[in-house]
Formats: sequence, structure tokens, C-alpha cells
Amino acid sequence: MVAWLERCKALCKRTGRTTWIVLMGVAGMLLIFLSGIGGGEAEEISQEPMQTGSQQTEDAYRTAAEQELTELLGQIRGVGRVHVMLRISGSETQVYATEQKTETDGSRTSRESKHVLIGSGNAQSALVEQIQAPRIIGAVVVCEGGDSIQVKEQIYQAVSVACSISTAQIYVAAMKS
Repeated sequence: MVAWLERCKALCKRTGRTTWIVLMGVAGMLLIFLSGIGGGEAEEISQEPMQTGSQQTEDAYRTAAEQELTELLGQIRGVGRVHVMLRISGSETQVYATEQKTETDGSRTSRESKHVLIGSGNAQSALVEQIQAPRIIGAVVVCEGGDSIQVKEQIYQAVSVACSISTAQIYVAAMKS
């Protein structure tokens, strides 16, 4: 190793700084290449995007609603096997309780609104009055009986009432054989 360094120094004295820089670059690339050859285990990088808490809640809500609607539609005469896909908008929303004060002073009326807090000290949090589920904005239903006009009409009505959406937001198709 020492002999190799001496040769490099002698070469640099003869040829100049440019050669020295090129040699150092080649040596650096060689070290990088050799470090990749080692038998260490490589980390596996997940290609799936991370899901936030609201995405997981949305997915869980959609899956549960699809299963419930599938079971409901399966009970209708003539439907047969059924698959349901729902489209949802937004995410779970929390509505906090508020306290409102109104003061009238002659001709002026002032209103003050603030959130109701529960707990004490640093452990205070706003009181959740209501949790609103994501909104269903569309449904696709594929079933064995989807080619019958009477069955389609029953599905349109059932999905419309169960999901609180108009029949224009529902599509019903016959399942292929």
C-alpha cells in the first residue's frame, strides 16, 4: 500500500494536479463499486404509497358499506350473485360542540362563539358533538339478474334509499356468465 502511494506521488509531481484529481476520482468510484459488492442485506423498499389515517378510515368505511349493500341486494328476489363498488367523497369529519353567548347593548348585538372544552389543565380537548361519515356519491352494481328490468328497478330503489343518492348516480349491469 505504501509503495502504491509513493508511485502516485511521483506520478503527480511529473504530470500535475489534473492527473492527481483524475486518479482520486477513479479511486473514489472504485471504492463505491467495491462497497456494493458486499454480502450485506439490502432493505426492501415498499412501492405502495403510505396511507394516512383518514385514507384508512375512508377505505374501511367504503369496504363496510359495500359489504352491507352486497348483503342487502343479495336478499332481493332475482338478483343472484352480486358485486358492489361505491364511490365516496371526502373523509370522516368531526363536528365540535360550541357555546354561544349573545349580548345586547342598546342597538348593538354582539355574539361570541367558542368550542366546549373537556378535561383539565394540559389535557383539555374539544368536545366532539357529531362524527360525519364520508358521503357516497355513486354506486355500480353488477349482478346475475341485472338483465331483468324489474330486478334493475328494485336495485335502483334499494341503493338510492340505502345510500341517500339519486338513481342517476347508480349503474346496474348484468354479470357475465
